[in-house]
Amino acid sequence: MLLLISYDLDAPRRPDSYAKVKETIEGNALATLRPLYSQWLVETHEDVDAWTSRLTPLLSQQDRLLIVRVQGRANGYLPPATWTWINERAT
Repeated sequence: MLLLISYDLDAPRRPDSYAKVKETIEGNALATLRPLYSQWLVETHEDVDAWTSRLTPLLSQQDRLLIVRVQGRANGYLPPATWTWINERAT
């Protein structure tokens, strides 16, 4: 399964927030790709609820988090290698 994890953290007050989220994502995914600064594509066997539960303790009330499953066709302006990675996993 391929998930897209997007977030906006109140980083100026908590500069280690992005590092903790990064460590958690990289440490719990089968494979990861970071196409944009606050977005990760995550290959995983776990669903969006499991990932939400995992990341929520790292967030404050000012932070925002969106996790969606990526299936089928996607489009955007990314390098060809990124599209290859996505298309191999977005089934």
